[in-house]
Amino acid sequence: MRFSKRFIAPALDAEVKALSTLTATERKRFEALVNKYDAALSLELTKLKEAILEETR
Repeated sequence: MRFSKRFIAPALDAEVKALSTLTATERKRFEALVNKYDAALSLELTKLKEAILEETR
């Protein structure tokens, strides 16, 4: 609990403050880009996992 109060909570507060500097339009654009990045990263990690599994067969 002390660790969370000392490090996690301040980091989350900083993130909220940083995101609040964006306009609503910027936040929507940011969310769309993060979602696109997340989908692309998930695909690449799936490919990597499949390649590793194939190598171990």
